[in-house]
Amino acid sequence: MEPMICLKKVCKEFKTLNRKKGRFGFIKDLFSNDYSIRKAVNQVSLQVEKGEIVGFIGPNGAGKSTMIKMLTGVLIPTEGEIIVNGFKPYKDRVKYVKEIGVVMGQRSQLWWDLSVEDSFKVMKEMYELSDEAYHKNMEIFDNEVQISELYDKSVRHLSLGQKMLCELVAILLYNPKIIFLDEPTIGLDISIKTKIRNIIKRMNLENGVTVILTTHDISDIEALCERIVIIDHGTLIFDDSIGKMKKLMDANHRVIEVIAKDPIKEATLTELEAKLNQDSIRIASKSKRKVELVYQNDRVDLNNVFAKITHAIQIEDISISDTKIEDIIKQIYEGNLL
Repeated sequence: MEPMICLKKVCKEFKTLNRKKGRFGFIKDLFSNDYSIRKAVNQVSLQVEKGEIVGFIGPNGAGKSTMIKMLTGVLIPTEGEIIVNGFKPYKDRVKYVKEIGVVMGQRSQLWWDLSVEDSFKVMKEMYELSDEAYHKNMEIFDNEVQISELYDKSVRHLSLGQKMLCELVAILLYNPKIIFLDEPTIGLDISIKTKIRNIIKRMNLENGVTVILTTHDISDIEALCERIVIIDHGTLIFDDSIGKMKKLMDANHRVIEVIAKDPIKEATLTELEAKLNQDSIRIASKSKRKVELVYQNDRVDLNNVFAKITHAIQIEDISISDTKIEDIIKQIYEGNLL
């Protein structure tokens, strides 16, 4: 069986004009051929099978959005080949868009002045959905996320969370084979996040929908994805399961979370970090009153470590837990685990 998504050595370059300085620089720019080339995506090859939920992650500017725009046919790759569900997205666009759903940025599926229900009915007619399929899907959405409670609301009067929920329902309504989600839960409360995750999982299980998810919310990744693709500086640096990612960092690694009674002075933190480095303990994150330390359980005398911490900081609370996936990803970004 052919994969749902196949990328072969895909590159995307952008030309940037090197602007001229001086009084008449803007006039010279009009006739200039002096450009710099930036590779936003560089020789990326990967395959995604039908029914997979794949998390695309990476730091800002890594090339994630460019990748998604090429996969949805908005951008044309400079080099390489992209095949999605048998289509070349940028060539077979009219047929292709009927097979996919996209929630990305400010691009909306809904009609601002219509009610939510009327917007869904417009989508039904646009995608030539049968009455039976329409009512079946709406029943699923209502059972899962109580979408009927929003039917009478005008789209313009929806909250951010309600609008995002309705956007997701709108693209799932016509049974796309693939959905592309760009930060679907950003800025939303936990209740709406849970509903969005539940509906994605339900449609994936029942309809075999393939999902490509880009997000900075690691809880989305943990809740939905079994596979993670990490892109940095346009290059694919990791493509495997969350389990494999966690194995990159020794299972003995643990996290000490320290909450101080008062704000921690920078000099105090610097001194503490130097002492803890002697015990092979690394400060993973820090804020005014909180410090997270990563250590290997079989190499550390915790009594000695706690003595150093309490000597430097007046502690309000302290706890020990397994390594957080955020820290593992941070280490991959920094090249410390690959």
